[in-house]
Amino acid sequence: MKNFLYLLGGISFLFVSHVLVAGDKDNVIMLNSEIRGRVYEGMGSLSAGASSRLLRDYPEPQRSVILDYLFKPGFGASLDHLKTEIGGDMNSTCGTEPSHQHSREDLCFDRGYEWWLMKEACSRNPDIVLDVLPWGAPGWIGNGKFYSGDMSDYVVRFLKGARDHHGLDIDYVGIWNERPYNTDYIKELHEKIAAAGLNTKIAAADEIRSYYICREMLADPELYSAVDVVGTHYPHGQGEQLYNGKTVYEQYGEDYRIVWKEALECGKPIWSLEDGPWAEDWNGAKGLIKVLIHNYIEAKMVKTISWSLISSYHDEIAITASGLMKANTPWSGHYELKPALWAMAHFTQFARPGWIFLEGSANGYLKKGGSYVSLCSPDGKDISIIAETVEATESQELEMSLVGDYTGKCFRLWQSDSLEQFVCMPDVIVPENGKIVLSLEKGHIYSLTTTAGQRKDDPGLEIPGKQYFPIPYRDDFDEYEPETLPRYTSDISGVFEVCKDGGNGYLKQVVTECGIEWAASLNPEPLTVIGDFSMEDYTVSSDVMMEDRSGKICILGRIPQIIQGQVVRPYGYWLEISGDSGFRLCKTLAPLKNGWSEFPGKWPESRSFFPDDTSQSRVFMKEELSDWPAERIALFEGLAEILSERAGEKDEVALVMFSNGSYQIFPVGTLASGSCGFRTGEWNKVALGFHGDRITASVNGKVIARVKDAEYTKGIAGLGTGWNTARFDNFEILH
Repeated sequence: MKNFLYLLGGISFLFVSHVLVAGDKDNVIMLNSEIRGRVYEGMGSLSAGASSRLLRDYPEPQRSVILDYLFKPGFGASLDHLKTEIGGDMNSTCGTEPSHQHSREDLCFDRGYEWWLMKEACSRNPDIVLDVLPWGAPGWIGNGKFYSGDMSDYVVRFLKGARDHHGLDIDYVGIWNERPYNTDYIKELHEKIAAAGLNTKIAAADEIRSYYICREMLADPELYSAVDVVGTHYPHGQGEQLYNGKTVYEQYGEDYRIVWKEALECGKPIWSLEDGPWAEDWNGAKGLIKVLIHNYIEAKMVKTISWSLISSYHDEIAITASGLMKANTPWSGHYELKPALWAMAHFTQFARPGWIFLEGSANGYLKKGGSYVSLCSPDGKDISIIAETVEATESQELEMSLVGDYTGKCFRLWQSDSLEQFVCMPDVIVPENGKIVLSLEKGHIYSLTTTAGQRKDDPGLEIPGKQYFPIPYRDDFDEYEPETLPRYTSDISGVFEVCKDGGNGYLKQVVTECGIEWAASLNPEPLTVIGDFSMEDYTVSSDVMMEDRSGKICILGRIPQIIQGQVVRPYGYWLEISGDSGFRLCKTLAPLKNGWSEFPGKWPESRSFFPDDTSQSRVFMKEELSDWPAERIALFEGLAEILSERAGEKDEVALVMFSNGSYQIFPVGTLASGSCGFRTGEWNKVALGFHGDRITASVNGKVIARVKDAEYTKGIAGLGTGWNTARFDNFEILH
């Protein structure tokens, strides 16, 4: 790499990439530690949506090294803030995070992995800020109403459990992820937190590009007192910056400008409570550094929290790459340091919470593309400048005039580009005239600082190579503690946790109703998956006990992907057995139709399908649709034609209606059906095997179906149920 720093006047060292003609400087700025803006509160990341699920399953020492890269100060991402999900037994993007209260009478603070993750973060950085937020909630909350006394009590129990059971003091709590806020609930939550003797503060309101809560806070002193931090999600496009080709004002109108100004004037710190982008290559670093810098320039945000912390979920699930790192093959120990990790390090290793953003010309946009911010230590003795030219089309110069006693001060330069990240360049000394010129190459990230101690050390551990999921694979669930998650599984919906009868462990699906969903990630019937896309010819089997005749169980295989919010069974093959011993061997195919309907207004009875904050979808199968009058069928464009075309076929058609008026029509290919001899209340051996285009299903050693189908050739395996409890033991995947 080239060296890009040189100094003006009285220098003995010259590091130049080319000769600069006097007066040819593109950008001239002044850095004055007396011209101060807002206090910097650090940068953070978010573990939610089951995005960290597989991290805990990693072996040592790889797991500790990964955690060091995320949380160890002065090393890797060096995060100042960790935000985690309050699990709600509902899908929240990549899967389900289990609740500490499955039911009103239940209480357990050992479920899931967020407690563990928070403790690991605190062990590396005792000053890290801890923050929590719910996405969904169990159905018993408020009898289906999220904003209720049940919910505020539920959150306070979580905060107390963190303190009393795990020794964790949660610094901040949010309201409801990307859903409209409720001011009465915020004030009630504030009162209950105080009454419980907790010091947790409230950050609100976790909506998307909205600051309207600031207007209500300025008009309501009680609400103003209850909220400590205001923020929004994905605020890109503040001011005159473009978002999807338009300024945010062009998209949302002049009223947005007024409300944004009210946020600036409300006197509370402003955070980006969740941000992106989601990309695992250099594009991820480019997007993230722009977000970190622009959020202060445009919206005076003093903290940005990126989602996700780490991509520790199966590649086949939802958004495949969102994290600062990737670690989703714990059976191999393999992990990847993504460019976004180093984009975060360009901020976190060069300024600490409590530093101050500089104003005047010390932050802004570069003439030939790019942006920069400057910060100083509270005593003004140290200074850091973070700049990016990631989308600039040509090189340019940045002249910095340092106001103050910086003569002789040593500056250190670190830089990143698409080929190599976080590279330390030669140090330079500030000359007597206090001017430094930085020659900025296009496509780079730079950090220039008077501080020391930045590191990109190799921990001396060779990263293991990535390996395919190991087959044969067996798990009898005996080695786990009760109410924990077994290795390598990812719950997509429902919760599959280990239970014990004496010394015998088994896996049990424990969620018996679709609870309060996050509107952006709806729930299919309960499902947990395991494996990777290399799995082609295999048999997946398990001992299964269905506890009563009203339920059903499912064995799945060759699942190529899990679509976020898809409420029918996932793409792939599945064997479903009901409590009356009936079975269906089916495959789910891509939707035949996606559309919008006026059914919420033209079919008044349909409003009863969505009476509260629980399930936001309703599924109707072909048999039910056959009883509908023609005028109702006509509300869904294309449905009549599809039903007519498939009237004589055994294949199913599923109409999925959503509370917002959208709908989907899915074909469900029925490959075989009948009765299978499954015995409710007893253990049964159920298996589903794949060999080329041959698919075999069996119950208790008896083949119940042999079919040929080549729609799906490889994919992960899974176990499922209806909204009923069921037990699984002696799980196997064999060639």
